Amino acid sequence: MRDFVVSVATPDGQTMLAWFQRWDQSSGGGVGPGDPIVARTAYGTEPGSLPLRQATHALYPTPERDESILLAYAGGADAFVLASYHPMWPGHSRAYRYVWKDGAWSEPLNVAENTSGWGVPYYVGAAKNTSLIRYVYNDNYVPKMHTETNGVLSVAQTVADYLSARGCTNAGSPLAYFTDAAGGLHMIVSGEKDGVAGFYYVQP
Repeated sequence: MRDFVVSVATPDGQTMLAWFQRWDQSSGGGVGPGDPIVARTAYGTEPGSLPLRQATHALYPTPERDESILLAYAGGADAFVLASYHPMWPGHSRAYRYVWKDGAWSEPLNVAENTSGWGVPYYVGAAKNTSLIRYVYNDNYVPKMHTETNGVLSVAQTVADYLSARGCTNAGSPLAYFTDAAGGLHMIVSGEKDGVAGFYYVQP
């Protein structure tokens, strides 16, 4: 049963498709059919052919599960990256990421770090000319972001601080994100600049 499908294609024809696969958890313990959800992927280099099928990971310990996924290609790292919304227990979730390189997915990394509440990924993007991967996520209702370079996460920064440093004093709601080839972050926001409300393009 497929619940959600995302795909990414590279300029040289590599294609990655990801979707949710529901698995019956037969061990019982109060976990019903369909728990937990595991993201499945398919990869190929020829049009119309995705021969390499695999899961991002083994079954989580019950009752953990992923409930939404984002997918991007990290050109500078020559890898695909998948971010997932991962509820842990009532009132707490994480934003996990997996990196696919050389035919295999990495172990999950919690890119929302140690939030005590909700960690929800909004955006994953990557640079073409460097190994930078960027994550934007909700850390207990506060939009934050940080980058990963060669497996190392930067210090988190709030989106509001990023926008304020670029003249948007009342950030409102970021509507779209884009990471350029050098790793700079671009955004379209509904906010306020110089006291004037409107839609603004914010660049590095």
